[in-house]
Amino acid sequence: MGLSPDSLAKLTVAITISYRIQYMGLAFFSIYYYHYFETLVEEISSIWSQKWRTGKILYLVARYLPIVLIVLELLCGYSVNLILSPKVCGRLWTTVQVARWATTAASEGTAILVVAVFTVRYRNQACSLLKIIRRDSGVYIFSLTAINLGNTISSAYRLSHGVQYVPAA
Repeated sequence: MGLSPDSLAKLTVAITISYRIQYMGLAFFSIYYYHYFETLVEEISSIWSQKWRTGKILYLVARYLPIVLIVLELLCGYSVNLILSPKVCGRLWTTVQVARWATTAASEGTAILVVAVFTVRYRNQACSLLKIIRRDSGVYIFSLTAINLGNTISSAYRLSHGVQYVPAA
């Protein structure tokens, strides 16, 4: 039993979109890892020596959770030719879902915290918030948040082959 031309066309479009989103995800992953290695020395000197407080914990969660998610995404969502038992595969899939949720929450929390800090810190300034953000390297902070959100969005809209192609009982 073959596919009809209409079904084949739809399947071709779905696969093409899936590969495009995977390539976008790989681009975001590469940018994140590049940024991570570029700023590792600065992080070691300024963050690791600090006491364990809320700021350090939030920073480490926002910094290292995407790295865990990227590794899990590469294992689950890309062709890596691993043979996993169904039990391991199920646990890995659950871990990916939890990591996606946590990364999204951390990225959105960081974005909200950045805006709140800039708003509270500079509420008595005469110039606009956008001028302050530009002046105080806030664009850098927002771009890092955008990279995190880009990673999350590209992985959230990618086709999950193992879930969407299971027929309903």
